[in-house]
Amino acid sequence: MKEIALMLLISFVFGQNIDCVGNSIVANGYPEVANFWMIQDGYEWRMYNYGVPGITVSIPGFDYISTPQYQEVMSRKSEHIVVMLGANDRDIVSHNGTYDFDQDYRSLIKNFMSASKKVFLGTITYQIYSGENSVTDDINVVIRQVAQDYGLAIIDFNSVLGTDPANFMADGIHPTTEGKYKLAKLVFDTLKVYPILELGIDDEYYDNQKPSLFNGCSK
Repeated sequence: MKEIALMLLISFVFGQNIDCVGNSIVANGYPEVANFWMIQDGYEWRMYNYGVPGITVSIPGFDYISTPQYQEVMSRKSEHIVVMLGANDRDIVSHNGTYDFDQDYRSLIKNFMSASKKVFLGTITYQIYSGENSVTDDINVVIRQVAQDYGLAIIDFNSVLGTDPANFMADGIHPTTEGKYKLAKLVFDTLKVYPILELGIDDEYYDNQKPSLFNGCSK
């Protein structure tokens, strides 16, 4: 049984494609950072950036599902999809607009689930100078509930950036280089550990694995 679990872990570690879905925060480049370090660490994962600046979940014509990137992600059927969407829906959520973010988000995530072996849902990060962090919290409640309802793992991007100005550019939205590296590290660490947690592999199998370039690295 242990040998089978180890083989499954190895199959996860080597030769996996990971598609990163999101808005400008994703397009800003954390997937490229994580991908570079994966290669340097000897992992045969490849992370692809499908971020679209200004994109939403709910607004027709500006929703992710209407983009060429969405069509490509759906057709690729990569092993894993990491989703970080919802930040540009803050206005419609805060004003209780015409669109139903919860319903639209669920529909989008179910589509991704049909095209991938594993979908990870990412929380959205604060807009630190807007004074509307409660709206971000409301959206993250929805994201966490969808993850719980569909049995998906959460990657808590919001927790690693928080409200520290050092993590954000002057607009208070997009990550600085430091912030981008923190997002990349979180994704890499989550993906590296997740199969171990999911399969229940004993410590003996990974106690002696080589250290990652991420260890102790903030830039």
